[in-house]
Amino acid sequence: MEKYNEDQGAPSFSSIRLDVDEKEQIYERLTDSMNRNTKKSLFTFQIIFMYASVLLIASIIISGTVIKLQERTVGTLSEHGIFEEPNIPILQDLDLHLQQEMENKWWIKDEKEKVVGAIIFAEEPLQDSIEITAIIENKELSDYAYPTIYILEHVKTMGVFQSHHYFINREGNQEGPSNVYLRINVPYPDHVLEKQATFIMESYQKHN
Repeated sequence: MEKYNEDQGAPSFSSIRLDVDEKEQIYERLTDSMNRNTKKSLFTFQIIFMYASVLLIASIIISGTVIKLQERTVGTLSEHGIFEEPNIPILQDLDLHLQQEMENKWWIKDEKEKVVGAIIFAEEPLQDSIEITAIIENKELSDYAYPTIYILEHVKTMGVFQSHHYFINREGNQEGPSNVYLRINVPYPDHVLEKQATFIMESYQKHN
């Protein structure tokens, strides 16, 4: 490598002239640096791709396991949830039917699709979670398959005269929910449901 002044009269500055060997050395260093960067980028991509593949495979395995667990219980589930639909034969005789609202809750409706009651399944007792205000009667019923607390409530709302509440304790039963809440709303005095509420509760206890 040699330095020279191209113009002695002009402000002096140095110019560098490279020989062939020096040019080849610089070229080799640049090429080597580019190759290292390329290999580093490729390695990083491979690591990211590997982790993404592992996550995808794990997701597929978990999804498959959930589907298999669901398939194992087909036939024992209701349409929307984890509990079978309660079997209450007397409802048909009274022109009533069940309509599932949630996985553990059904409305009891009449032929005009008006809600006249509800049934809720739970693993924990429901007495403290149901709001009942004007209590007329509160007693424990012991002559049934499952211990039952009965509460008669006077309701001051449009379309409901009184409500019959039944808290059924099924703890220890191997199948179905541990606790059941059944409510029957009586629209007005002397309505058929005023006398049939107890029979609806009995029908549930006999067939579930």
